[in-house]
Amino acid sequence: MLDLKQLSYFVIVAELESISRASVALNITQSPLSRQIQDLEDRLQLKLFDRVKQRVRLTSDGRKFLVQAKALLEASNRCEAAAAALAVGQVGPLRVGYVDAAVHAGLVTRLLHDLSVSSPALRVELRSLRSAAQLEMLDDGRIDLALTHSVPARAPELLTTYRLIEEPFVLAVPSCWRQSIRGPAAVDLADMPFIAPPLDERNTWRMNVLDACRAAGFEPDIRIEASNLATVLELVRGGVGAAIVQESVSLSGREGIRFYPLPPPFRLRLEIYASLRKTDERSQALRSWVQSARLRSH
Repeated sequence: MLDLKQLSYFVIVAELESISRASVALNITQSPLSRQIQDLEDRLQLKLFDRVKQRVRLTSDGRKFLVQAKALLEASNRCEAAAAALAVGQVGPLRVGYVDAAVHAGLVTRLLHDLSVSSPALRVELRSLRSAAQLEMLDDGRIDLALTHSVPARAPELLTTYRLIEEPFVLAVPSCWRQSIRGPAAVDLADMPFIAPPLDERNTWRMNVLDACRAAGFEPDIRIEASNLATVLELVRGGVGAAIVQESVSLSGREGIRFYPLPPPFRLRLEIYASLRKTDERSQALRSWVQSARLRSH
């Protein structure tokens, strides 16, 4: 019988094409991960990967098996969620905290859709909160799932944290601006009026972006401060200024806005984590959803 843990390891390694990167994502060391992949190949009597220097590439058999492995893991997660859902109606609503970026990345919609399938009677309460507030409320039991930009500052024994998404930032500019189709260079960015969140000691986003801009060779001229992303995008569309936003915002297309990659020295990336309590009665159902979300994001 196939080991589901080995299958999940195989999927992550296949998507990342690297044992070292996969070990970081899975929070295990490289040697045990390599052994698990080798054990899986031995069990299947198939060569799943070609080893090329520091990377691994799927073989023809590996590519075919990847499709089946993903399907099996998602089916397993659905079964676990359905079983756990039998008791959900007796333990009250599911309280979910989230940062706005989780909405724009599609995570909140995906969560609600999956729960409507596995637990149609479940009532969900959504709370838009900053990361620090979410982790505090999760720790003392006021929410059940936290979708945050950061991990807990300490490592509580009762919390489990997973990274769901990592994506780059892009530049959003009004379509009415005359910019090169290949995207603005750093020298052009320094002359643009920018829209950015207010400077707030509780919100490190702006300082992180400013540091990344400086590393990329420009100092953004911030003319307008706005914290809500929908407001920021509407201001960009109206020609008020440019903004730095997460890449997933650009994927659905926005009338009146053009999106460009930022200069390569801009290395800041958006990360979203899911945290939950290990002792929660619904932790298995939540963990199954988290695992499915991780598989779909890689």
